[in-house]
Amino acid sequence: MTRVYYREAVAAVVVYDVTRPKTFETVAKWKADLDQKVHLPEALGGGSIPVILLANKADNGKTNLDEEKMNQFCKEHGFLKWFGTSAKDNSNIENATQFLLSEVMTIEQENAHRVVDKATMLERVNLSQSMTRSGCC
Repeated sequence: MTRVYYREAVAAVVVYDVTRPKTFETVAKWKADLDQKVHLPEALGGGSIPVILLANKADNGKTNLDEEKMNQFCKEHGFLKWFGTSAKDNSNIENATQFLLSEVMTIEQENAHRVVDKATMLERVNLSQSMTRSGCC
């Protein structure tokens, strides 16, 4: 069922609630599921899609976000970066999405030659096929 949600994704955001520690316990499982089921198209180099982690409700004064531990967790589990956010007051959400979109654009730019090369190859195949078909009768 999750493949339906993931279909054609080129990036992802995993969010957990910093006021409910149990939600953090599932973060690594979600990331592993993404890594297993979603890959960039070959035209974009294949491999895992870029994923960021959002620590939501960071505006709550009761949270205890250890930046060093979060950085280490992200490194160990393949998240590009984490952001403390608040959906309630819309803090840091734009920064997070801009970062992720920038990563996607970088991937597309770095792999633009693959798309051009594939298109060129298809043109050559089509040309050679039309040349072999064009004959008399």
